[in-house]
Amino acid sequence: MRIITGKLKGRRLQLPLRFPARPTTDFARTGLFNILDNRVDYKNNQLLNLFAGSGIIAFEYVSRGGRSATCVDINPVSSRFIEKECQRLGVRNIFIVCRPVHLFLKQVRQPFDIIFADPPFNEANYPELLDQIFSSSAFVDHSLLIIEHSGYNFTDHPYFFESRRYGRIYFSFFKKKN
Repeated sequence: MRIITGKLKGRRLQLPLRFPARPTTDFARTGLFNILDNRVDYKNNQLLNLFAGSGIIAFEYVSRGGRSATCVDINPVSSRFIEKECQRLGVRNIFIVCRPVHLFLKQVRQPFDIIFADPPFNEANYPELLDQIFSSSAFVDHSLLIIEHSGYNFTDHPYFFESRRYGRIYFSFFKKKN
C-alpha cells in the first residue's frame, strides 16, 4: 500500500499479514484525493480519521501538506501500526487515539475541518454514526464529513450533498447547509 503523492509519494506502508482492517484501495484513494485537491487547503486544515485502520487516509493527507491528522481506532493493533509507521516515515503530525469512536466523539472538544469515517461495512450503523458525529464538537459549520461505504443510500439526510463511486467503494459527502 503506497502513498500516492506529496512529500511521502511512493513510500509504502508495510502492513503485517492478517491486518485487522480493510485499507482504502489506491484507486478509491486517488479518486477521493482528486476531489479534495480541488476543495481543500490542506496546510490550514486538520483531519479526523475515524475507524482509521491502517491510517492510510491520514498519511495521504499529511503527505499533501495537511496541518495534522488524528486517527481514532478501537483496535490496538491498528494504533500500534500507525504509530510504528509514523516513526519509520518521520511523520510527527499524525496523532493516534486508541479507543471506541463513539466514546471519542462524546469527549472530543476540538473541531476538525475534515472528518473521514470508514466503519467496518458489516457492522456499520450509519444513522447512529451520523448522529454521533453531527452532535459532537468535532463537527462544526465549516466541517466536511466523508463516509466510506459499500453503497448505503444517504440521499435523504439533510447534510448529504454528494456521493462518488470507485469500483465497489463509495464516498458520501456531508456539510451543514449554509
